[in-house]
Amino acid sequence: MVLPAGLTVPPLPYLVVLVGATLLIGALLVAIEPPVDQRTVLALAPWMSLGGVLHALSQPPIYLYSPALDPLFRAPAVYLTTFVVTGIVWLTLTMLGVRRGSDGTVTRNFGLLGAGTPTVLLVLTAMTAMR
Repeated sequence: MVLPAGLTVPPLPYLVVLVGATLLIGALLVAIEPPVDQRTVLALAPWMSLGGVLHALSQPPIYLYSPALDPLFRAPAVYLTTFVVTGIVWLTLTMLGVRRGSDGTVTRNFGLLGAGTPTVLLVLTAMTAMR
C-alpha cells in the first residue's frame, strides 16, 4: 500500500488536467503578483473550507457530483481542484479590481466569495436532501 486508506490517485487524464491547471494558475499568480497582506491571508481561510465541503459532497450517501466529475473531488485531487478554483477567482478579482481602479475591494470580495461559496453549496445540498 503506497497511499493511506481513502486516498486514490485520479485516472491519468484527470491527473494531467489537474497538474496542468495547477501549474498554469501557479505561473499566473507568480507573474501577476497579487498583493498579499494579513487581510489576504484571512480571505484565503474560507477557501480552505471549500475544499472540505467539495470533498464531503462526494462521500456517501450524498454523491452530489456526476461520475465524470467525481475524481476531481476525491482526496487528494480535491486539494488541486480547490487551488485551481481559488486561484481563478483570485486572479479574476485582482484583474477586475485593477481595471476598475478599486484594488482595495479585491481582498474583501475574495473573502466574501470564499465564505459564501461553501455556505451556498451546503444550503443547496440540504434543500436537495429534504426532497
